Amino acid sequence: MPQKFAKGAYFGFTWYVETLMNSQWNISLIDSLCDTARRPAYNTEKWITGPNPSKSYFDAEVNLTVSVEYNGDGNLTLWKPGAQVVTYEITDITHTSATGGGNVQSDGGFPVTARGVCWSASSNPTTSDSHTSNGSGIGSFTSQLTNLTPNIPYYVRAYATNIAGKVYGNEVLFTSTNGHYIGENFKGGIIFYLDGTKQHGLIAAASDQSTGAIWGCDMLVGTATAIGTGQNNTNSIINTCPEAGSAARICHNLSLKGYNDWFLPSKDEMYQMYQQKSVIGGFDLVNGYYWTSSESDTYSAWVQYILDGTVSPATKLLPFEVRAIRAF
Repeated sequence: MPQKFAKGAYFGFTWYVETLMNSQWNISLIDSLCDTARRPAYNTEKWITGPNPSKSYFDAEVNLTVSVEYNGDGNLTLWKPGAQVVTYEITDITHTSATGGGNVQSDGGFPVTARGVCWSASSNPTTSDSHTSNGSGIGSFTSQLTNLTPNIPYYVRAYATNIAGKVYGNEVLFTSTNGHYIGENFKGGIIFYLDGTKQHGLIAAASDQSTGAIWGCDMLVGTATAIGTGQNNTNSIINTCPEAGSAARICHNLSLKGYNDWFLPSKDEMYQMYQQKSVIGGFDLVNGYYWTSSESDTYSAWVQYILDGTVSPATKLLPFEVRAIRAF
């Protein structure tokens, strides 16, 4: 609520000043407006004209304490405007990101020039901590919280800024998950597939293991195509096919970054690799034909063309590229 003040000096930050005039006087009731060092006001252009005039003076840019010297006989109304903002609950939580936001319900009479959310592992976060910038004005907004640390409690507050200053909304608390993510460097390679728990999935080696290996074994081994079958396929090929230097044997014999349980991906596992090829990296984008561990028939197996996702059968004795994977 506005408060009435008698003649005198008043102190505070970023006050909004309104004079109440006697229309017969046709003069301003504000005699002077200056800072506490009695320097001229930051805004000095034509303070008051006309009946019931108003003028704003703010010190946000120079951070001064304002003294209002009022020498009239009328009433002086002073108040400090501020925005009102509410923080939304956090959703879509992963171990590195989450979705938040807020609602600027009122701008306090002065336009909101910046808004967003801020977050920290400590209570009462401010924009000195991690924060977003989500436009301006009143109304709802959505924010993306990024670069989170897994399994950490975070405090979040929405904020809004206008010429009166910065205000914060209510504080909400959430905890990032401890799951994994596509593209994570983990246990010898790069995660390219996760199951629904985000605790288990498949890891690709960061580079190819061969640019020209045969599939081998000109007989029917008995393999499958689904995700989760590549390991068994590879074991079956190793136990059945005598050829040295085959794609499956190269993966089976691989020891990389302390891990020796690599295998040749199945058809569906290899297709997941195609879908995440930009995340995995290191693929041959000139030739780009990669063996899978899945047979098409007795004399052929499925080959993944990494450039456009085409999967086709090829004779087992042709040389194609090899990329090993492992499960976790």
